[in-house]
Amino acid sequence: MNVFRAPKIFLLMILFLLAGCTPPTFFQAQHQQDDFIQALDLYLLEQNHQQLAVLAKIQPETEWSQRAAKLLEHMAALKTAQKTVDQLSTEQHICTQQVQLLEQENLDLKETMEQLKQLFIDMELRE
Repeated sequence: MNVFRAPKIFLLMILFLLAGCTPPTFFQAQHQQDDFIQALDLYLLEQNHQQLAVLAKIQPETEWSQRAAKLLEHMAALKTAQKTVDQLSTEQHICTQQVQLLEQENLDLKETMEQLKQLFIDMELRE
């Protein structure tokens, strides 16, 4: 039996050979996109970024790995910024308390000064 005479078998062999020669890039991209979405969902639900980190390291040249790496960079920057905001908020609260204490102390000193002035006037009048 000649392979070229059976067109169905010949076409199947050609398809089989071609399928083995070309990488299924569409399916890989779809799989990587699905992995990215799954990792992102895990982060959004549980604040767990491990899958994003793994995805970014597996194949750093792929589009979805690069997106995962960029997202991790932004998350790290956001975390650093949040720490800075928290620290500044704490410092602002401390400063506000200190200002209130100083204002109260200032009022107390003004009252004491007025009392001393009055005492001085009273002493002058007695003499």
